[in-house]
Amino acid sequence: MTASNAVQSAGFSFVESLAEELSTGTIELPAFPDIVIKIRRALEDDNCTIDTISQLLSSEPALATRMLQLANSAALRRGPDPVTEVGIAINLLGRDIVQNSVMAYAMRQMKQTQKLKTAQPYLESVWREGVNIASVCHVLAKKFTKLSADQALLAGLLHGVGKLYILSKAEQYPDLFADEESLLGLLAEWHCPIGESIIESLGFGDELAHAVGNYQDNLREHEGEVDFTDVLTIAYQVAGLLNDEENFEMHLADVPASQYFATSIHDFFEILHESQEHIDSLKSALGG
Repeated sequence: MTASNAVQSAGFSFVESLAEELSTGTIELPAFPDIVIKIRRALEDDNCTIDTISQLLSSEPALATRMLQLANSAALRRGPDPVTEVGIAINLLGRDIVQNSVMAYAMRQMKQTQKLKTAQPYLESVWREGVNIASVCHVLAKKFTKLSADQALLAGLLHGVGKLYILSKAEQYPDLFADEESLLGLLAEWHCPIGESIIESLGFGDELAHAVGNYQDNLREHEGEVDFTDVLTIAYQVAGLLNDEENFEMHLADVPASQYFATSIHDFFEILHESQEHIDSLKSALGG
């Protein structure tokens, strides 16, 4: 079998397996570290105290450090004095941001898994894109909508979870990595529906799942006010264009989601451009 045929065969087999998993609902959840599962459960329990959550976070130094970095970031800092205690950081940030940080940590751990060595360059790219888009989502929601900026941040962080899943499964089909164009095509075609299924399975709610599943639909229109899908769609479009007004306006001109932000594209660009420090601060605090 030629190298080209081997790639085509691997690609066909892989697509078949993805289609079957989607149709039967057997997509496996990401293998998050045990500490992440414990903290998520604690955060979902309204009776769980801040002290308990703080103890769990402090058992994982990298997570505790990340929490303090977020609490002291220019984007999220609540007062003039630096935060030095994890419990105080949790109180100041709120449970949504803590959960976001925990999920960011979990996804970062996934990309560092040794068994995914072949996929490392792609996983790194997905991670950096996620942190960048999440930071823009936070600013969009905060500046232009009544939506929770913290939930918008989570949508951005999780928008590429389908890519992480595909890349982890692709390790079983090493020939796929011999043809970058084919692999990127698979990621583009399949990551949205798979990501939506994963978000639903993780219990993050229909709104976030729908956003992850539909953010690349640039022609999507709907009644009512701006939603998380609009925020994620626009963040994805403009994340790399915040210092390029001409291309910024060109990218948004034919994207209906931009109309839900109730401002001119020029003003939209100016406000986002002025928020660059906020965006950079979040990216740094999340580990991007």
